Amino acid sequence: MKALFKAFHKSSKVLKTRGFNIEDTRLSVIERVSKLLSLVLIAFAWVYKTGIYLDTLKPVKIKKHGRRAKSLFKYGLNYIDDLLFSNDIDKFNQCSKFLSCT
Repeated sequence: MKALFKAFHKSSKVLKTRGFNIEDTRLSVIERVSKLLSLVLIAFAWVYKTGIYLDTLKPVKIKKHGRRAKSLFKYGLNYIDDLLFSNDIDKFNQCSKFLSCT
């Protein structure tokens, strides 16, 4: 239970200030907020899952204090960011297969 709470706290922190800036939207219609949040949560899951996968291929360095040099979220975000601006459709399609459950 403690691990689940910790994961939720980290994800809400990322959604608020560290990556997606969800609080800056100024949306007030609940239906629009719901759609935006759904889209942001899909993007969050994609980025985080990509970071986990990349960590299995090339692990992030562990610093002396025991924490990673870069979070798995940041690792995945940087990779997808580079991928989107590289215009490599094949790599993008391969990376987007993470979103499929089939």
